[in-house]
Amino acid sequence: MVDRWTVSDDKMTYSFTLRPGLKWHDGQPVRAADCVVSIERWGKRDTLGQKLLEAVGEIRAVDDNTFTITLKTPFPLILDALGKLSSNVPFMMPERLAKTDAYQQISEAIGSGPFKFVKEEWQPGNKAVFVKNSDYLPRKEPPSFAAGGKVVKVDRVEWLYIPDTATAAAALNAGEADWYEQPPADLVPVFAANKDVVVTTVDPLGSHGTLRFNHALPPFNNLNCAKRC
Repeated sequence: MVDRWTVSDDKMTYSFTLRPGLKWHDGQPVRAADCVVSIERWGKRDTLGQKLLEAVGEIRAVDDNTFTITLKTPFPLILDALGKLSSNVPFMMPERLAKTDAYQQISEAIGSGPFKFVKEEWQPGNKAVFVKNSDYLPRKEPPSFAAGGKVVKVDRVEWLYIPDTATAAAALNAGEADWYEQPPADLVPVFAANKDVVVTTVDPLGSHGTLRFNHALPPFNNLNCAKRC
């Protein structure tokens, strides 16, 4: 969402200018005030955000397109905090939603990204639907994880999911599902025994807190299991 940013010589004031023409999924323009309240709400819940807010003197909207973060004590990880992908992610939302108590669930899923959540078709525990956001303005640079240009090439995405692990495992083994990301470790031998299922390690480095049962099993929370085609 940020077009450019600058930092003062003493590294105590950061200025962020939003990309022009951005709109929320409800059609309203993205404003700096939205980002200010969103960052403040996120900072109350996230561990790194809490540390950041301890160092912040003021977060202020200069105008509709620019906001500043002024520190009262140095905080070298400010950009890492605002750009991090791990939970809790500092997602931006309209000011009216960001004003929701940090410990209460927001009432709407309104962002500014390339896909819009279709609340009317949401089936909790079964299906989530997303449609192309025709108002989205991609960045010009190539995509890189959560950064870079996001060019939508499909009009609609239906995400069918099965929360219960046993039911999900049975569906994959029966050929009713095609993909099971991060399955529980005790299900890996079951999938491995099925000649129609491929078990593969997506990230050989694992992640913090990864549990290895023995040297024969890769990190369980970095596995993907997919039906053979």
